Amino acid sequence: MPAHGSGLQDPRAPSRCPRAHSVRPHGSSGRRLAALRARRDKAAVERALGSLERAARGSENLVPRILECVKSNVTVGEICHRLRAVFGEHEESITV
Repeated sequence: MPAHGSGLQDPRAPSRCPRAHSVRPHGSSGRRLAALRARRDKAAVERALGSLERAARGSENLVPRILECVKSNVTVGEICHRLRAVFGEHEESITV
């Protein structure tokens, strides 16, 4: 359960909304994404994502870690997935 008023969902709780990373691109977008994933350095991707996650769990500025991910050809979806694992998802509070 999120902290009172924090607006964040516990990252371990099942999400009630579809996740962006579950959307599969089709056509030329899907082929370009598959080609990117095939040619990139998988070890560099994992290092960059691990560095991002460690920074997110601490108090470090995330921008340099996100830029490191981008330079390693990590996708926006992969970056967001790793950050959601640490921070959870914002859940709007509706007050009536």
